[in-house]
Amino acid sequence: MTVRNWFWIIIVLSSLVLGCDSTRSDEIDKLDALDPFGAEDIRTVLRTTLEYELSRRSPIEEQGPTWRLCTLYVGALSAYASTQDEHFWRPAYRWAEANGWNIPAEHARNADYQCIGQAYLDFYLLESESHMILDTRRVFEEMTEEARPGEEMWGWADALFMAPPVLSRLGAATGNPEYFHFMSQKFWEASAPLFDPDHGLYYRDERFVDQQTESGGDVFWSRGNGWVLAGIARILQHLPADHSAHAKFAERFRTMAAAVAPLQHEDGRWRTSLLDPDEYPAPETSGTAFFTYALAWGINEGYLPSARYRQVVEAGWRGLVEAVNKEGRLGWVQSVGAKPGPVQRSDTGAYAVGGFLMAGSEVLRMSERGEAP
Repeated sequence: MTVRNWFWIIIVLSSLVLGCDSTRSDEIDKLDALDPFGAEDIRTVLRTTLEYELSRRSPIEEQGPTWRLCTLYVGALSAYASTQDEHFWRPAYRWAEANGWNIPAEHARNADYQCIGQAYLDFYLLESESHMILDTRRVFEEMTEEARPGEEMWGWADALFMAPPVLSRLGAATGNPEYFHFMSQKFWEASAPLFDPDHGLYYRDERFVDQQTESGGDVFWSRGNGWVLAGIARILQHLPADHSAHAKFAERFRTMAAAVAPLQHEDGRWRTSLLDPDEYPAPETSGTAFFTYALAWGINEGYLPSARYRQVVEAGWRGLVEAVNKEGRLGWVQSVGAKPGPVQRSDTGAYAVGGFLMAGSEVLRMSERGEAP
């Protein structure tokens, strides 16, 4: 264990005894006069939103290696990458340590649990501590040795965020191109029955291909498509530009971006049913967060033209910030599900906070590059 790790274990234990950061009450007061695009104010709303989410959760040892918390801590590490603020690094590290840097053996084939390998690998790419990815490598090596069809392994849209980015990170971390090849093959196998080329969108799973809403619209779930678009962004983060599948992933990323951007509403947020927004007219922030993250990342990395997508990102981020109350609670989050559904202002969730942190990390990058107002 590195000296840095021992140092932060001491800090973490101290923080558990002493309570939340002393700056939190000051940050809450600032939210009323927040500039959504000011660099320091973005940092403030990210810190405060994460702090609120952590304050309402059970002790770290009881939180477990779930996809909800994977998304939360992936978001925290995204915020750390943009801010270099240890406030975001510490809780994610505590969670990984509490999990023993393992993927649960009884769920090793389930993409929802494989997701946590993303956080472990993000730490590894920072720290180069081999124990951080030992179990993740074992799980995915066994999976590649006993491969199943992609549509069987990842037969629902959410899975395309959960598992493929782990493999792209494993390829980057180990230098083994087989991880990239396996990921690409299985991603496109899984996509084939779910992607609708006429709409440029993904069905959540095959059950919805022939379903329609009450008014006759096709059923395309906002968060399901947010999972996919954000997942492709996270694949492209580490897939080499000269890999044979890179252009295909970039093309699908641009196709989806072009499909979701016009479906944004005037308040900057998307509705849970993308093509039939009147079915559930309330705004929704988890899908909005993933879309905003992916589009902002696409601008920052040159995959998307700023002239076309900047206003979409700005409206999306403004709508997300407006959904945060002065305590840091992100509202308008659709509960766990698999299809469009109702949303209330009081609804929140760790996965949406993770998406919010991811979105804010990229908007901060835009702001610091002079891309945001």
